[in-house]
Amino acid sequence: MEKNKEEDSKRGKTKKQMRWSIFFFLFGFLIMIFCAILQDKKVFADELLIAISVIGFLVCAFISLSLAVMAHPYWVGMEAEKIYEFYAEKELGYFPLTDSSTLEKRLSELKFKYIKEGLYRKWNFIFSLYKDHICYYIRIIENNEVEHAIQREVENFESMGKKGTNICFLLIIYMDEVDDKNKDIIKEYSSNSIVREIVLKSKATILTVAVDKSTYLGYYLDIGMDKKSTLYSYGCKLLKQLSAK
Repeated sequence: MEKNKEEDSKRGKTKKQMRWSIFFFLFGFLIMIFCAILQDKKVFADELLIAISVIGFLVCAFISLSLAVMAHPYWVGMEAEKIYEFYAEKELGYFPLTDSSTLEKRLSELKFKYIKEGLYRKWNFIFSLYKDHICYYIRIIENNEVEHAIQREVENFESMGKKGTNICFLLIIYMDEVDDKNKDIIKEYSSNSIVREIVLKSKATILTVAVDKSTYLGYYLDIGMDKKSTLYSYGCKLLKQLSAK
């Protein structure tokens, strides 16, 4: 109970800081506009009005920036918490897939370039206000230890030193069975990827798919239609192209 009160207090304080930050930023512009009006009417000396407008704007900008900096860490935490809570209640999506060898042929049809065993790449132009291209990497493995597999493959991928921005890394893991524990792990790591991209503005994302070899259904966390411009959402769209026909 005490913890909830403390969280509510911090949340309220952060919102006030952000509101005051916006207020002082706008007030700085109002000072400049007001001084410009007075200058046009020749009420005071031009030098005095210019000094007041510049100093007033700089002081307001400094206060606005200081409040924003103080609020930012907790604001980031609040936004991340919202995303985690939203996806915690959401079930994983699933789609029909094929065996790994057939999937690799499908990647070849989609013009993916073979890099090394189990790793493929494709560079796409896109038409978006926020991005002009996406570089897709797809890694196909077989492993029944999902958490260890994700950690290992992400570390291996990062150690390759891939440069650039707008990277979407799809990790497709074929398993004997995808149980509830595996699904929870997929959801956790995928939620982390969404938070890093949306809240922390990461220029790379990781989308993990667990494929049950008994049914060849691929389970993944769908980001939803309201976040179409994210790298993660483009990864979800690519999965539909990989779906078994």
